[in-house]
Amino acid sequence: MDHRKLGSIFQPQRKPKVICIGAGASGLLLAYKLRHKVTVHAKSHGGETIKTASAHVLINAGGILNAWRYPAIPGIESYKGSLVHSAAWPEDLDLSGKVVGLIGNGSSGIQILPAIKSQVKELVIFIREATWVSPPLGQEYHVYTSGEKQQFIDDPQHHLQERKNHEQKMKSGFGIFYSESEEQKHIQAYMQSQMSEKLKNPDLERLLVPEWSGEIIQITEKGVVCNNGTGEYPVDVLICATGFDTTFKLRFPLVNASGYDLRDLRQKEPAAYLGIAVNNFPNYFCRASPHQTTFDVVNREIGLIDVMQLLWDQTVQLEMAQCSSRLNPK
Repeated sequence: MDHRKLGSIFQPQRKPKVICIGAGASGLLLAYKLRHKVTVHAKSHGGETIKTASAHVLINAGGILNAWRYPAIPGIESYKGSLVHSAAWPEDLDLSGKVVGLIGNGSSGIQILPAIKSQVKELVIFIREATWVSPPLGQEYHVYTSGEKQQFIDDPQHHLQERKNHEQKMKSGFGIFYSESEEQKHIQAYMQSQMSEKLKNPDLERLLVPEWSGEIIQITEKGVVCNNGTGEYPVDVLICATGFDTTFKLRFPLVNASGYDLRDLRQKEPAAYLGIAVNNFPNYFCRASPHQTTFDVVNREIGLIDVMQLLWDQTVQLEMAQCSSRLNPK
């Protein structure tokens, strides 16, 4: 008899309740993978309502880009025009006919630029550091046809395998973070070829391919002064597509049964067991935690899903021995 084909002997009568913090990319991705099994509680920025809830498991999927701040550029507080951050975009912002400055050419800046260029009178982009612009690692941009989408609907296993293939390609890129590694040299050559192919402009290549950096010396009442010797760039609106507190200090109190706040414990050094759990904080799991890279987050998410699957499929079999149903890493 092949025991691997047998179902679980243990059939739980109770399913654990889960609260997931975060409704951004991290929280929504986790909720999608767990589907209806996750309970998400959200609160608006201006809301005064405080809701108390209890659960067996708490997941922090708030990510690391959840506390925006203006970049530490001298004089930014003296700017008299409209100062905007990409993470706190005013709904009533009108850019029509205005001279607009855009600081930052990372993912936020790359998305903002084409979205506003047709609205403004003039757009001045301040690129402090060049950045790689390339298709996602392991896959070229692809628009799925209606036939392919229908195949995903008709064949769930095919859809699952397609997603697994993309995840595996992303995870295989971890080696690029090792200096002078063959993987790093290969991906650099690949990105350079991709940018050259799409830009088709040697002058833009010299400006955009990362081999240099520039600096904003200061921000004045009217605009921005750079170190290129051209003086001040006056702008009506200054958009900061950069600036976040990326430390792993929590934005909310998290107190365990002994009265210790995780924010205080992480003052000296943030730590997480396998990137998904914290010692002495049982049944607390986190995504995008200390000592992770972007690629590692994908791995940790899979590990977190595995743990949650254990919770739902087995309901932590410690209960069978009448033990406390707590998962606490040591």
